[in-house]
Amino acid sequence: MSYCVYILECADKTLYVGSTNDLPKRLHAHNNLKSGAHYTKIRRPVILKYQEKFSTYGGARKREGEIKSWKREEKIEFIRNNQKNMPKTKKYEKLASQKAITKTIKSLKERGFIPEVVATKAEALARIKALIPKGASVMNGASQTLEQIGFIDYLKDSKNGWNNLKENILAEKDPVKQAKLRRESVLSDYYLGSAHAVAETGEMVFASNSGSQLPHLVFTSPNLILVVGTQKIAPKLSNALDRVKKHALPLEDARAKSIGWGGSFISKLLILNREFPAMGRKFHVILVQEKLGY
Repeated sequence: MSYCVYILECADKTLYVGSTNDLPKRLHAHNNLKSGAHYTKIRRPVILKYQEKFSTYGGARKREGEIKSWKREEKIEFIRNNQKNMPKTKKYEKLASQKAITKTIKSLKERGFIPEVVATKAEALARIKALIPKGASVMNGASQTLEQIGFIDYLKDSKNGWNNLKENILAEKDPVKQAKLRRESVLSDYYLGSAHAVAETGEMVFASNSGSQLPHLVFTSPNLILVVGTQKIAPKLSNALDRVKKHALPLEDARAKSIGWGGSFISKLLILNREFPAMGRKFHVILVQEKLGY
């Protein structure tokens, strides 16, 4: 097991120092959960500014105490001098302008998608609840965006009246039966996820290592709902592809390595140009004017 000391920048620009053996899980708790450090809970969102790995818990705790003893100016200088340890992200984190959003909405409509824009993640979750009827089967991809808007927690609540296919898959311990459920899940009534980039010209880009979400996006699910933070909007398709390769991949690669995996790769790359009307599918794209996901 490896351990990590990290420094966060809070919404009020103060700094928080902590240590953990699961950085992605800890960051999710800092930004989303009711439990966890009170200091960050009232200063959300927080942004990871520095991370340092250790092989022992004692080593991580000692380093945490050392960094905590520094003055704010010393921490800022330390972060500035160690940015090589962090993926470069600033260029791709700025929310899109209203002009860019309006153009994107128009382009998506012309390409057969059903776009809309909401101001907050709470509004995005409310729209999802309104769009999915009780009794519908629901499948979702792994998505930080869906976690951040509260959808994953809501999906686990049996009171929603939906058939949670992913929960059924994870609950099945027999490998043969579980594989059968996975195959059947591609026919879900609704599939939810996000995109890694959306061009103002209307194309949407998805990168995947396993490819598990691609059947839903391309053909099998009759109803799709994507939730996309507007920082993912890029001027053209070429810029959207750059965003995936230069921003989303390094962040996902760092996350994967921080939990002991070998890293991440763009094994499959999907570009959705338009939705063919004859297929009869409803492809919703909810653009949120908040920074969500990578």
